[in-house]
Amino acid sequence: PRSTLFPYTTLFRSLDNYRKIIGTHTLSIGANYRFTQMVEYNLGSNGDFTFNGTETGDDFADFLIGAPVNYSQGQGYPSYGMTRYFGAYGQDSWRFRSNITFNYGLRWDISRPWSEEHNEIQTLIPGVQSLVYPGAPTGWLFPGDPGVPTTLAPTRYHNFAPRAGMAYS
Repeated sequence: PRSTLFPYTTLFRSLDNYRKIIGTHTLSIGANYRFTQMVEYNLGSNGDFTFNGTETGDDFADFLIGAPVNYSQGQGYPSYGMTRYFGAYGQDSWRFRSNITFNYGLRWDISRPWSEEHNEIQTLIPGVQSLVYPGAPTGWLFPGDPGVPTTLAPTRYHNFAPRAGMAYS
């Protein structure tokens, strides 16, 4: 694996817009697709010492003589998060008169919540037992458990944004 502490992001994006003038109307349509993956190597910590005075009766004195009561060091695993986005729109700018223009259109967005490539994420749903890891504490669930998608949150497909406006000069 990479020996870095910094995450890096890979982004694939495709988009296009088209505009056509027909008489007093300016029609516009467009779409945008984006795939983002963030790789993060969590290499852990340098360690954590605990001093509580067990050796000398004073925690600072234990620190000065180098007598910790506890030491812990963690090693993290890499995280491979990813998400997708799709958006499309259609709009018309209608020049009703030389001094009045109406704008109206509709935008549709699908923004998939983040997921992890190896499903190494979890969520809490009180009172439900995991079937993926039956020994997990009640309420601690993972992707693959009933009702838990790989994104932990559901993807919303009904994000429509109507737009309307008027310009007067």
